[in-house]
Amino acid sequence: MCEGCASTVKRILETQPQVSSATVNLASQTATVIPAIESEKEELGEALAHHLSTSGFTSTFPSPGQEDAE
Repeated sequence: MCEGCASTVKRILETQPQVSSATVNLASQTATVIPAIESEKEELGEALAHHLSTSGFTSTFPSPGQEDAE
């Protein structure tokens, strides 16, 4: 992923109404999203991963606890 792609991913994420904010880490090729409503975290993560995939970016949503293991 290049800097331009990272900026595009951040923009795609932040234009979603359910997203409060998003950061993209170019080195680790990961994104962190702060949902507008915390209780919708898992559903939002899966929907955003799908949205990014359909926008041409490889994307997965980690299983609960998986992000802590990395």
